[in-house]
Amino acid sequence: MPQRSQVVLEPRKSPVQARSTASVEAILEATVQVLLDVGKERLTTTRVASRAGVSVGTLYQYFPNKSALLQAALQRHLVAVTEAVERVCKEQEGETLRNMATALITAFLQAKMRSPKTSVALYAVSSDVDATRIVQQMGSRFNKAIVECWQPPANRSRPIHNSLLPCSKRDGRRKPENAGNRRPRETSRRLAS
Repeated sequence: MPQRSQVVLEPRKSPVQARSTASVEAILEATVQVLLDVGKERLTTTRVASRAGVSVGTLYQYFPNKSALLQAALQRHLVAVTEAVERVCKEQEGETLRNMATALITAFLQAKMRSPKTSVALYAVSSDVDATRIVQQMGSRFNKAIVECWQPPANRSRPIHNSLLPCSKRDGRRKPENAGNRRPRETSRRLAS
């Protein structure tokens, strides 16, 4: 059976000058607009280039295909959400836990709900553009910001207390996949048999 070729999702090059940065931003914004207007199936690089006001050749300088465009648009969206969380975490240093949590939740929801239709459309295509890596990267940044926010500055060099870590990180053991899914009676019946 022939193997499927790997679809290139990485941008071809990064913009360096202000003009090229503006072109890439226009392309990514146009990608979201076209996605919202016609959907994933009818989104084409030609439509995106036309909406962005650039030539298809300019678009292809930065993005090799439709999947790369969608992945970059999703990444831009997730970076904006993550940066909002990082910003509020820095602003909340030294505040009470209640104030930090309130500010964090508010910032997260505001960033996610800035454009709900955009969020829904981009998450709908996430499985098509291998979003797992992007989500993991943003999740790591997100978690780091939260841990630093909640940890007093004097304790930043020390690891966070074990009780705040998931079980698997505390003792090095993996929690069984179905642990916590059974009711106590079912577990005791199983052990008794």
